Amino acid sequence: MIISCPDCGRQVSDRATACPGCGFPICEDRTRREEAQRRVDDRSSRQVVGVTDCRDCEARGFILTKARDVDDREVNIFYWCASCNHTGMVHLVQSLHGYWAVTAARLSDFTSGSLDDGEGIAFIGSEHPGALRYPQTHEDPTK
Repeated sequence: MIISCPDCGRQVSDRATACPGCGFPICEDRTRREEAQRRVDDRSSRQVVGVTDCRDCEARGFILTKARDVDDREVNIFYWCASCNHTGMVHLVQSLHGYWAVTAARLSDFTSGSLDDGEGIAFIGSEHPGALRYPQTHEDPTK
């Protein structure tokens, strides 16, 4: 397809590596624009479709770790998972790209498209994650 070079206006193929007139990186610019459009489309498609296991606590509601006591012995300790508010579940969000596990604290920003990644947001994959590990243990946080 013939397009106008965004830099100099010369007619050039959209598959050209660079504009023969000014050297503008046509192919690189097209790839960048297509990726930006994919991100826009993905952001606008995000919707909550249920709940999924919390990735931080592995659906337990608490995190088990090792520590040293006052006698320098290794002991197991646990603390409640803040990501899922100790329910073991977080929101399941679907987009064109796939499925995401999103904490309640990040849900509004993620589904509105103002936040793409970071703490409290985990990409699960293109396939639905399936049933909850412990479906009867906790109350659904989305209700």
